[in-house]
Amino acid sequence: MMRSDAGKMYDDILVQLATDPNITKVDPTPILKTTCEVIAKTLDVEQVSVYKLEVSRLGLIPLDVFYAPTRIHRTLPEISIQKMPVFYNAILVNRFLDIFHYKEDPYFRELRTQSWGVEDGKSVLFVPIRGGGQLIGLLKIDQVRSRRIWIEEEINFACQTADVIGMNFLYMEILQSRNASEMILSYVQDLQKIEKFDHLSDQFVCYTTKAIQADSVLMFKVDPHLGRLWVTHTYQAPIGYEKLSLDYREGVAGMVADQAKTILVNDYSLYPYREAFYDLDKPFHTVFAKPVLRDGEVIAVIQAMRSANKQSFGPLEECVLEQMIAWYGVFIDRYQLTSKTKIIREYQRTLNRILETGYFSSGIQDLMNTILDYCMPVLRARMAAIRLNNHTINRGLPDGFEQKINELFENDTTWRNSGISIPTVNPTDEIHPLLMQMIESVGIESLLMVPLLLKEKRVGYILTASPFYSDWSRDEINLLEITGKHLALEYHRMETQIKNKHQIHLIGRMNTLGHKLSYTLTYDEAIEVVGNTAVEMMTPDIAFLLLRQPNGTLNTIYSYGIPSWKINQLLESEKDGFEKKILEYKRPFSFTLESGEKLPKQITNYLQSLDIKNIKFLPFLYQSQVLGLFVSANKNVQNWSEDEQSITSIFANTAVLTLQNAWMYDELEKGYLELALALAAAMDERETKISDCTLKIANWAEKTARYLGCSEDDIHDIRWAALLHDIGKLEIPEDVLRKPGPLSEDEWGLVQQAPREAEKLIKPLSRYRTVGMILSSYHEHYDGNGYPNQLKGRQIPLGARILALAEAYMSMTDHRFYRAAMMPEQAIEEIKKNSGRQFDPVVVEAFINTWTDINTQKDAELPI
Repeated sequence: MMRSDAGKMYDDILVQLATDPNITKVDPTPILKTTCEVIAKTLDVEQVSVYKLEVSRLGLIPLDVFYAPTRIHRTLPEISIQKMPVFYNAILVNRFLDIFHYKEDPYFRELRTQSWGVEDGKSVLFVPIRGGGQLIGLLKIDQVRSRRIWIEEEINFACQTADVIGMNFLYMEILQSRNASEMILSYVQDLQKIEKFDHLSDQFVCYTTKAIQADSVLMFKVDPHLGRLWVTHTYQAPIGYEKLSLDYREGVAGMVADQAKTILVNDYSLYPYREAFYDLDKPFHTVFAKPVLRDGEVIAVIQAMRSANKQSFGPLEECVLEQMIAWYGVFIDRYQLTSKTKIIREYQRTLNRILETGYFSSGIQDLMNTILDYCMPVLRARMAAIRLNNHTINRGLPDGFEQKINELFENDTTWRNSGISIPTVNPTDEIHPLLMQMIESVGIESLLMVPLLLKEKRVGYILTASPFYSDWSRDEINLLEITGKHLALEYHRMETQIKNKHQIHLIGRMNTLGHKLSYTLTYDEAIEVVGNTAVEMMTPDIAFLLLRQPNGTLNTIYSYGIPSWKINQLLESEKDGFEKKILEYKRPFSFTLESGEKLPKQITNYLQSLDIKNIKFLPFLYQSQVLGLFVSANKNVQNWSEDEQSITSIFANTAVLTLQNAWMYDELEKGYLELALALAAAMDERETKISDCTLKIANWAEKTARYLGCSEDDIHDIRWAALLHDIGKLEIPEDVLRKPGPLSEDEWGLVQQAPREAEKLIKPLSRYRTVGMILSSYHEHYDGNGYPNQLKGRQIPLGARILALAEAYMSMTDHRFYRAAMMPEQAIEEIKKNSGRQFDPVVVEAFINTWTDINTQKDAELPI
């Protein structure tokens, strides 16, 4: 073949290679195979190899090795040229290297030591592949069967083919870079729409596989404390690798986790630290693993794999993976921040709703439950407990566990008023030995606990725990500490609110008592009011009020939940002991029956038989002397605060004065009424000469009132009015009262003033004001023609209408100085005639029916 014909053929072949459709594809494998086959056929050589230079480690990575006799494409191990400086410098500066005179060749020794297939009897042509003025690869052409002298056309063809390969390398890098950028952009856009963390990681391994053209990608979760890592997410993973778990320094992923650096292994079958599982099937050839770092620690490892028929990962893939991991980290941070913010916002909203609860007992429990509902997911806790004084919440821990921790705190007050975070439980100085035993007994691996402090005093704790390793971040620990402070403050607020409500209630009871005491009460009414108010304020199960009588004896005047006679019986049996032990106290105090012998034995035994646990004593002082004592007993132990004692002491002082005043007023009224009755009796005898006339009027008035269905209080007032009905006549001269004929106008005026005078005499007795109204109105007529105010109909009090009829009947049937007595039947007829004029028809009917009932009885007599 003529030389010019060979050059023309080589040019045609080069054009064919340069226009091959595979040259525009991202995957370089097809065009490389075609190129190696064309070179072997055109130059009639046995083997053609194409290598790509990895500058960072001075390694030649075989992209394709074609052996012509068998037409097999294969890959070979990476060739390091770090120990071949002469050869490396030669390919940097020469267009080609023709190794023919091997014995005299200066490169022979270096090449032979690297076992690169350069042996006696071979001819090798090395052609550097350049791109952008830089060495980027190497074309190696082997003549195995004989030595060969390369002619100029062959060398030019090989060099031009290397240029085509170099351009193809650059073009592929551009395509790969563009595709990787598009993949990263799509990845970022898609990840912005993802809300769940698992979906975020699934999309990451999927996009990573496509961006770096890997066959499969694994994501390992790293546990630095346990020194282990396990697969959590995969994309096209080899069978069995989705459940792979490794120790540190096991497999390339384990080495990456341990050393926190990127590792590339071109032939994983030769990797000395490969996992045993790999040798079962050898599902991949090239492995590229890179760590995911957060706060300087490896939290995950990304491992990409390629099969043996693909080229190794290069700088572009490493750069792309680094960008993908960087974006993945950004989205992890954003997701965690968004999730945490969302949970905290919901947590705060729920707290605000719970804190609006008006009742302490339910409000604090709801608050504690809410805290655990929203803190446990944030802290990834499987178990938790809160203890706040007497309030307890337990999630996932054995019953009584929180009580044991509380006892530990109470028995060792020096430990501890600061939080602890234990990623894993080990016998360390930071954990109290007793606490260590407790948490090991229930399988706790990690522990986070903060105390609840109120005014530098520990009132409880919050504990979260997990059976797995949990390395809580500073933000998460801060969240629990802030929650603990919030809970303690809200507890104090609620406790203060309840305390204030209770005090307001007590003060309200005091105001109610003051309002009740603004009315004049009888002694018995005062006792009832004081006793009932004390019960409402102190909420006992049983209670009694002791008061010293004028003769010096101590007597039960009020009881609640226990008979008064029983208290008096117990006091009588141990009177001296009780007074000696109890009545010497001049301030409120309380104690439990188990705390000591403060009560006499019989009283203590009786109270214990009623299951009484707690007793409060409220002394009633008068002029610094104990006048009485209110005893409040409960079946459960109760705290009696100083504020409550102060308020109840004010109540006791008021109650003493009330009882004292009521007793004195009763005595004064008793004396006044006795005097008024004596005067009324004298007036009655002066006018009628019959001493029982007033009593008969009272009896008729009472029976008529009962017939009409009047209340006992009204009957009481009507009877007293009847007994005192003539007391106003004390101001009328005796000669007027005894005058047998008609009265003059002046004399009649004196008689008409008698009702007003009677009311004036009764007015000092405030509890008898109704009696005074009856006395001032019983001379009024139903038709309005009576005196002194000409009232008519229902304007006249019912008691006055009844008394008017009873008094008229007795007046008509009784002998007077100015006329003789009528027969009862005549008086009844007279009453009937005046019904609707002088008397109320309803009262007339009731009186006549009462009179008839009495007169139809045999030997009927009005009671005296």
